[in-house]
Amino acid sequence: AGVSVDMLRGGDRTKRACRHRHEVMLRLKEETDLSLPAIGRLLGGRDHTTIMNGIERAKAKREAAQ
Repeated sequence: AGVSVDMLRGGDRTKRACRHRHEVMLRLKEETDLSLPAIGRLLGGRDHTTIMNGIERAKAKREAAQ
């Protein structure tokens, strides 16, 4: 199932949207040199602390899946 850029950038707080958004946050941090504020700007103007939280949630989800 595809996820739109609008869903990732928007305020959709459904479980599906948040799960994908958190994974994007983690991948952007791992695969680019972008700062947390820069990632936040890409994802709809989110605060760097929101990005930190999303990254931690995505990491926990990955670890639980192993």
